[in-house]
Amino acid sequence: MKQEIELLKDASNEIKSLRSQNNHMAARLDMFDKCVLLLTANIQGNSQGMSPDVVWAIDKFIASQETPQ
Repeated sequence: MKQEIELLKDASNEIKSLRSQNNHMAARLDMFDKCVLLLTANIQGNSQGMSPDVVWAIDKFIASQETPQ
């Protein structure tokens, strides 16, 4: 029975260690997700900044095509 108790203690310690590692990995994953959100927001912000220029070019082209020559 002594050997079984030692195995149970080892199992308990291993589970505690894995839980600790899991908590660290969850924190890293959360940080990674936030970094991705920041990068995505930055990219979207740049493309949104360009949108009015594209609309202006399209409107200018349409106006030039509709104007009688």
